[in-house]
Amino acid sequence: MRIVKSIMAHWGAGDPNDRLALRHTYITHYSHVRHVVPRDRLLEFESKDGWGPLCEFLGKEPPKENYPRVNDASNTVKVHMFVYYYRIWRLAQKPLLFVGVVAALGLAYLWANK
Repeated sequence: MRIVKSIMAHWGAGDPNDRLALRHTYITHYSHVRHVVPRDRLLEFESKDGWGPLCEFLGKEPPKENYPRVNDASNTVKVHMFVYYYRIWRLAQKPLLFVGVVAALGLAYLWANK
């Protein structure tokens, strides 16, 4: 994660939250790549286009299976929800353990003093 923050800070002119600077750097970078890389060696690919353009560019036959769609919006939301609830569970474990121990000690005390 430290590497990503470092890259974002660099691309964001020192501020990884500066959306204008990030956008400017993105546009400048891709303009540079389009200028430097020969047209016949450059593939501008969008995953929504599937295997076709990618395989044609590489001179390969498209695979039989469908193009993977694991990075679509609905899957991204599911992953974020899983991480959110997992973090809540992890945060709740210590207090729940504490409550469980206190309850067990209380029950042991009550049982011993019948």
